Amino acid sequence: MSQVIQIEKLEQAFEDILNQPELSGVKQLYDRKASLNYHARHLESAIKMLEDDLRKHSVSFQAATEALIDFAIKNVFPGLTGHKVLINVPTKNTFGDLQCNSAIRLSKVIRYFHIISAQDVQNSVCANDPQTIAKLIIEAVPSNDIIEKMEVAGPGFINIWVSKTFVVRELRKIISIGARPPRLSRTYTIAIDMSSPNIAKEMHVGHLRSTIIGESISRLLSFLGHRVLKINHIGDWGTQFGMLIAHLQELFPDSNCAPPIADLQAFYKTSKTRFDSEEDFKSRAYNAVVQLQCLDPKHIRAWEQICDISRKGTLHAIDDLMHA
Repeated sequence: MSQVIQIEKLEQAFEDILNQPELSGVKQLYDRKASLNYHARHLESAIKMLEDDLRKHSVSFQAATEALIDFAIKNVFPGLTGHKVLINVPTKNTFGDLQCNSAIRLSKVIRYFHIISAQDVQNSVCANDPQTIAKLIIEAVPSNDIIEKMEVAGPGFINIWVSKTFVVRELRKIISIGARPPRLSRTYTIAIDMSSPNIAKEMHVGHLRSTIIGESISRLLSFLGHRVLKINHIGDWGTQFGMLIAHLQELFPDSNCAPPIADLQAFYKTSKTRFDSEEDFKSRAYNAVVQLQCLDPKHIRAWEQICDISRKGTLHAIDDLMHA
């Protein structure tokens, strides 16, 4: 306990010495060191997180460069908040692989809010000059293996060249372990409306198109890390199910046994022919619809049997399509 008290006294004595007017310069350097240590710890943490992500995700050159520029801006202008790094692909190859125009926008913000950096105060540099700001940002970018070089161009643009060595290394990773998704800051649950095939009918070309489009979108979103729900709206309690149930009950009266229907499409065509030509059958079909809507157990069971047969046939067709 006495050692703790002694340490606290020494720390207080050190603070008292630093607060003396004649040591104000030392105090500023000490505070600056504390600030740099704070940023260094955050940078080390960010680098570790990035290294962990690289094992699972591919590298977005633009996103990685944005992160490096953002760190540099925050280091140059600690009092600046809410600034978004502006990076795009330049119009000409001579301007590099990427181009940042944040310095131009920053100059306007700094001029309006009178925000200046520690470097500007020390060197008496004009803080709202875009070219000067661009140079300060470049100098503050931490050492990395992504950016090969950076240059100030025009009124304050930062032209950026991506390291060819880094690109080659990433390409080799893709060749050896395959493409990996980029890191997303947020993932979503996304519902995809698929082909929704009709019960008891064969899938047609319209279903083929929507199935392929829906599956392609689903695979892309799943690859990126989103949770995808593929939805098919099947089932119909209208007239077509009434005639299917009436025909089923006539051919297979035992509802406890699964009907041995091999060709549901032919079964549907037969029931449709009878519905169009037999008044008595049409009447029973309409009554079956009413009973189905009233949740009669016998008719619900028949509906479930037809849905099950149709579902198996549809899934078999989709499985063949997915492996084609």
